[in-house]
Amino acid sequence: MSGQNGAQGDGAASPRLDDQAGRGRPGSLKLTFFNPWNEVRHTSNYLPHWQQPGATYFVTFRMADSIPAHLRNELKAERAIWLNLHPEPWTAEVEAEYHERFSGAVERWLDAGHGSCALRDPGLAQVLGGAFAFSMPRVTCIMPGW
Repeated sequence: MSGQNGAQGDGAASPRLDDQAGRGRPGSLKLTFFNPWNEVRHTSNYLPHWQQPGATYFVTFRMADSIPAHLRNELKAERAIWLNLHPEPWTAEVEAEYHERFSGAVERWLDAGHGSCALRDPGLAQVLGGAFAFSMPRVTCIMPGW
C-alpha cells in the first residue's frame, strides 16, 4: 500500500496536484520525496518517525502469515546472539552486516511470497481499500506482495 501525506502545519493533509508529474494528465498526484535539507519533524511512538510537510509517504503492511513462524523464531534467536556478540556503538561495516543479515532476510522472505497473499483477491483488496479510504482518504494503491 502506498499513500501520500501532504501534511499542512495544522495537521490537515491535502494531495498535491501537478500536471508535469502526471505526464500532462490534469489532476495527477505529484510525488514529493523526502528532502534532507528541508525541515524535518522528528516524532516517536513505538518507532521513530520523520515527517516533512508535503512529502510522499509509502506505508507497507504485511499479512501475519507472510513470514512463517519458524523463520521468525530462528531470526529472533540468531539476532539475540548476534547483538550479544556485537554491542553498540557499531562501525559502518558492522551496521551494514546487521542490515544485510537481519533486515535483508526479512525482505527476502517477504519477496518469496510465503503465506496466503490474500490481497491477490481483488474483492479482498477492494474491502481493504474501502477501509483505508475511510480513515486515510489519499491512499492511492493497495498491492499484494505476490
